[in-house]
Amino acid sequence: FDAYCLELVRSHDHEHYLSGLLMPKEYRGVYFAIQAFNVEIATIRDQIPRNSIQAGRIRFQFWRDSFQSIYSANGIDPANNQPVVHALNYYVHKYNLTSRWFERSLEARYIFDLKS
Repeated sequence: FDAYCLELVRSHDHEHYLSGLLMPKEYRGVYFAIQAFNVEIATIRDQIPRNSIQAGRIRFQFWRDSFQSIYSANGIDPANNQPVVHALNYYVHKYNLTSRWFERSLEARYIFDLKS
């Protein structure tokens, strides 16, 4: 999953990609997973058909549900094949990351992209 996240950031957010290369090796994986999450939610607006706010809402709900699963006792559904979700699941538990930042990022992007 690390390679997927790194490539996603490299192809969509070159500045953060270059910054990530300067990170200590042991933290690059978590850095690129978080930046890949940012890319994923930042591109929702571009990937939904015009005048289809409902499609955007569904995508944001996917991410809310994914984080609910990551932070639940049951964990993520093994059938979930979204590589960024799997990477975040790993790093959230490895580094004990809190959910608040992810929730705030989702809410801010939702308001900016779908309500404006």
